[in-house]
Amino acid sequence: RETTFVIEVCAWTHPGLVRKRNEDVIVCPGIVLTDRPESPIVLSPRSIQHAVFAVVDGMGGHAGGQEASRAIALGLAGNCADISATLQQLHEGLFDEMRRRPELSAMGATAAGIYIADDAVQAFNIGDSRVYTHRTGYLTLVTEDDRDVGRPGVVTQSLGGTREPMAIEVHTVDLDVVPPFRVLVCSDGLSEVVSFAQIQDALDLPTPEHSVRELIDITCQGGAPDNVSVIVIEWTTLESAQGPPN
Repeated sequence: RETTFVIEVCAWTHPGLVRKRNEDVIVCPGIVLTDRPESPIVLSPRSIQHAVFAVVDGMGGHAGGQEASRAIALGLAGNCADISATLQQLHEGLFDEMRRRPELSAMGATAAGIYIADDAVQAFNIGDSRVYTHRTGYLTLVTEDDRDVGRPGVVTQSLGGTREPMAIEVHTVDLDVVPPFRVLVCSDGLSEVVSFAQIQDALDLPTPEHSVRELIDITCQGGAPDNVSVIVIEWTTLESAQGPPN
């Protein structure tokens, strides 16, 4: 028998209960989600050889946060051969756009996600959007927050986000995918409200859709002061018989 990994995905974005507009954008294969749908987006189980799943969070308080997040999301949704190089190019592209449109000075975004290329799976982030892994009830934060400890809410690096170009270092982590295995990608609108224990309990639920609905509900119960976006990806195995049994 040949064992094939398949993934099931659920994603949802919500403006929260305070912000008037949603500057978060979700990227899944064939989907760039910029507005809150009435229900979660569910991708049925499939085998995927190459894809990017990401949450891009426009930086609140900076001119053009919505424009920045959408530009980054559209870039990630294109052909991507190297996630770090792609993010570097998109970072530089924001400054090109700022030079053309001075009213967007300092526009920026944070991003986090999963990059799948053949048999390799890599988590990435820049800023304070996050990636968690969940295996047999055990939750792990695998990304690194770029935050100024002395100034709550201030990130130390981002895509764009400054008036003059600054060098960035994209954080990447290779993941060892052994099903059953789940990954959560989220904006800080979730992680700032929902506790580690609550996230772990939500990811213990039967399906990615159950988990996503629970995470958004808990965030709203906690006041949802920011936009919140969530992707839950689950790897399982599909065994297919190859030829007659021995």
